Amino acid sequence: MFIPHLRFHRARHRHGLGKHPVRLTLGHVPPGQDATILGFEALPLDYQHYLQAYGVMPGRTVRVLAQRPVTIIQVEHTELAFEPQIARCILVSTASEKEAALTSENRSS
Repeated sequence: MFIPHLRFHRARHRHGLGKHPVRLTLGHVPPGQDATILGFEALPLDYQHYLQAYGVMPGRTVRVLAQRPVTIIQVEHTELAFEPQIARCILVSTASEKEAALTSENRSS
């Protein structure tokens, strides 16, 4: 899949400070793990539509096959490769992230 070159500017901030929680992206999921797409961040709308045409849409579960040199995912029977800057714009959740949230909820009860 070809996506034209995008330029992204990262905001400079200190980790651990601020009001924004850490968001898990497709670029952070280890190979072999499944992830559920939550949405897109800092990705133009036309690119979002392009990804959705390939099945990369909120609610869809994908499997990460590789992270280096590019992020490769499997969506049903299709494999797609993303450059790191694109993978970091796809917000996801994982089973381990959900388990950690449940555990912290049980501890606070």
